[in-house]
Amino acid sequence: MNIRIRTGIVISLLLCVFLLFSGCTGQDEQNQDPEATSGTISAAVTTENRITQLPPEPGSASEDGTDDLSSENVSAEPVQVRILQIYTMNALTLEPEAVSVLIPQDTELTPEFIVDTVIDTLEDQGYTIEVESVETQEDAVIVNFYKDQPPSSGFGSSAESAVLDVFAQSLVDNLEDYSKVIYRLEGEAYSSGHYEFGPDQVYLERAN
Repeated sequence: MNIRIRTGIVISLLLCVFLLFSGCTGQDEQNQDPEATSGTISAAVTTENRITQLPPEPGSASEDGTDDLSSENVSAEPVQVRILQIYTMNALTLEPEAVSVLIPQDTELTPEFIVDTVIDTLEDQGYTIEVESVETQEDAVIVNFYKDQPPSSGFGSSAESAVLDVFAQSLVDNLEDYSKVIYRLEGEAYSSGHYEFGPDQVYLERAN
């Protein structure tokens, strides 16, 4: 075979190999682009995947199924009250004075309730009085104070007298079944530096 012809064949073979190699390389690069694009889109979707939760509408049920507005508050009827007039000691004059207290309409007026209410009003004036017990005997209320405590101890005569007056007056004015008040010290006769009463001595009696 002629040398010129063989040289042409070799050159043609080399060109074919070159073109074949170039086509494979371009196809590989083309196949890689979709993967790169897909990764970028996936990242964008992930970062934008956020959920905004709106607050519940007023009066709507909460997540635990309960209503935000309590049915008890909506349907509750106003409490009926009445005025209870009792007495306290004025902190400036140390004299008894009438005060009005609002109590529920259905409150039962008992000797214990009256005594506790008077104690509260005295505390509002700055005086702490503790009562050991409250008893009843026929038509009399017996109030037992503690020994060595006000009003029998630590008070002057004016303050002691005023405290005894406010308890007694509050009781006889508000209790129809009891018209007398007796004071004792822990079950014994009332005795202080200013006053002494027998164990059954009536301190105050309501006039009929």
